[in-house]
Amino acid sequence: MEITVDKKKIIVHEGVLKVVEDSNVEEYDLSKLANIGVRRKFSKPLLLLTLVFAVVGVINAENPAYTILAALMFLSALILREETIILAFKDETVALNGLDRKKSKELLKVFEKHLKKRL
Repeated sequence: MEITVDKKKIIVHEGVLKVVEDSNVEEYDLSKLANIGVRRKFSKPLLLLTLVFAVVGVINAENPAYTILAALMFLSALILREETIILAFKDETVALNGLDRKKSKELLKVFEKHLKKRL
């Protein structure tokens, strides 16, 4: 499995996680994986813009378009959040940043499978 995020390539092959960034290659043995976590981060500018439109919608209550727009922006902020997968190995911790929800789900399934093999 290979996933590209920004300038990084994340490759999982035969029990080894490779993180390739530019010419730097880091390898991690998934048999030493101890725990998995996920940290979710919302886009602050998008949430701030949503808040502004919500306030404008309250002020202009006679025009429901502002409220509808604020609701759509809030939903897009929820959908477009970034996720970080945190992998705790026996000797170190690795954070895979900037993943969207789909890529994060795929990688989590792979890592959970390796974690269950150990248990």
